[in-house]
Amino acid sequence: MSNNVNMNTNQASGGPNAGQSTDLFDELHRSFIDLFAPLRCDYENTPNPNVETYRAASEHSVPKFADHARAMELYFVRWRTIFGHLDPNELIKEEIAEMESEIRRKDATCARIYEKLDNWKALFESESLDQRKDISRADEPMYQEGTPTKP
Repeated sequence: MSNNVNMNTNQASGGPNAGQSTDLFDELHRSFIDLFAPLRCDYENTPNPNVETYRAASEHSVPKFADHARAMELYFVRWRTIFGHLDPNELIKEEIAEMESEIRRKDATCARIYEKLDNWKALFESESLDQRKDISRADEPMYQEGTPTKP
């Protein structure tokens, strides 16, 4: 029942369970990484890898990966069946709206990054000026002719 509630609330934002698609993708990605994790072995610490350990890990991770892949496929099939009857122009408009919102989010992220970059540049420039002043003070002679010595 909660699945139907999710599906109805997220239809306006791009499809059935729109928030779930990223969760599905993350789960698929994690299961893919877990699938190959036993094969990424540090041979320096384990000179004699245990084949049975690899076999047991793969017997667990392969079905998990297949289940997540099926769930992802089901998500896209559901999305297509729900929006397949709509006018193709409506689908394109909806995809354009999603892309525009993603571009706005990425532009905001870029703006924050550029702001931080400007702050770092200002900090490095001020530090550079301070270092130059320190170097120029160190290069000054301690005694100049006609003037008393500086402490």
